[in-house]
Amino acid sequence: PAFFDDRVQVHTRCHSARGARFRFDYVVARDDVVLADGWTLHGTVDARSLRPTRTPEWLTAALTSAS
Repeated sequence: PAFFDDRVQVHTRCHSARGARFRFDYVVARDDVVLADGWTLHGTVDARSLRPTRTPEWLTAALTSAS
């Protein structure tokens, strides 16, 4: 487990960005020992209709270039 004053590193990367979805993978480590890992799935929607819409190209480019 990690404790309150522990220094941990959180590594994240965009695993995939397709259509209206993109996924982030995470690893939490302390002293190069993995404490936890996981992922979250995100989606983009139109602000007016709240319907899924293709992720804007500028966001897809930013997500994939940061990986």
